Amino acid sequence: MSGNKRNKGGANNPPSKKSKTQANLAQSFKKAGPQLQYDALNNKYAGARVLLKANVIYNKGKLPKEERNYCFQYHVEKINEDDHTTAKLIYDGKFVRNGGDTFENYPDELDGVIENYRVALFKEDHELYNQHIARVNAKKNDASDMRKAAAEKQKKALLDDVSDIEERIHRKDNGEELIDVLEDEFAPKKDAEIKARVIQKGKDRGRVIYTQSWGECA
Repeated sequence: MSGNKRNKGGANNPPSKKSKTQANLAQSFKKAGPQLQYDALNNKYAGARVLLKANVIYNKGKLPKEERNYCFQYHVEKINEDDHTTAKLIYDGKFVRNGGDTFENYPDELDGVIENYRVALFKEDHELYNQHIARVNAKKNDASDMRKAAAEKQKKALLDDVSDIEERIHRKDNGEELIDVLEDEFAPKKDAEIKARVIQKGKDRGRVIYTQSWGECA
């Protein structure tokens, strides 16, 4: 028996189908790796909003005194394909005063695009946006709660009024007539006229009755 071993892939020992598939798969993963990473980063960051402080926006120019306390809202358009560590930001045309609870529209004098925003800063800048949006939402919720409370109070007052009227109608010991309650509590609807109608049938035929629309609170 010869001691020499044939090399894998030689003429008498071609590569197995399994090893060839594994090689192709490894090569595919090697090629797809950067694209997969890019797609994952885009899925995570694209569309997400950040707040950038005024001193960051004006880092190459003079910061206006009245804007020193402003934070400007941007969103991530895409991750840059060339390095995967920077992103393109688009200005949303809004700002909020640092610590404030109201976003305001801002004129378009600011540069609308930041081409090389460092993704490493996203967590901090996105958290600043979340803090402000929480204050904005809290203010909206407070206003909504106040409106609901006022509506409930008004509803309760109306129910109390109705209860008082019902009590007057059903009481028999004070000598009041229904017309007395009606005239005290209500007024005719605007422009409502008293209308006369003659009954045409039945035992009350020929009797004249008068109607008028009521319902306005007195």
